[in-house]
Amino acid sequence: MKISLTDKINRNREAFDHAVPPVGHFERFEEKLARNEQRRTRQFYRWIATSSIAAMLAVTLIFQFTRMQSVSPVETESVAEVAGYYKLQLKEEIDKIQDNLNKLDISNRQEVMEDLCAILKDSDESLTANGSLTTEEQISLIVLHYQSRMETLQHIYSIIEDVPHRNNNL
Repeated sequence: MKISLTDKINRNREAFDHAVPPVGHFERFEEKLARNEQRRTRQFYRWIATSSIAAMLAVTLIFQFTRMQSVSPVETESVAEVAGYYKLQLKEEIDKIQDNLNKLDISNRQEVMEDLCAILKDSDESLTANGSLTTEEQISLIVLHYQSRMETLQHIYSIIEDVPHRNNNL
């Protein structure tokens, strides 16, 4: 049968109340306290080191993620996609005008063809990549540029369409 520590103390109360601790008791007690304090200090430093490493890792991952988002090729692809879309629209409008060029006489036809070539050449050269613009600014610039070209081409087309009516009124 096991005797609990509390029962042992209660039975020998007089020995515990008046007895002087054995030699070296206080030193051993202080040594145990010092070991506990060292262990707690080590655990605290481990916790600080682990937390610091986790925080640095989180900051690094966030930085890498935002950097990938800001410099991702998707942005340059989106600028290229917008430019490609508007080039296709310009090409369709030019094809529509070229289909109706037979309504013009040869000198006017040649002049319109030269203007169309100049518009295509200007649209290719004027939108060189500018590193100081953000992606949104580049897209806005492309949209404005191509919209003005589209308006010009639509105006040319309306004039060509109106040529037979003018010739009939003369």
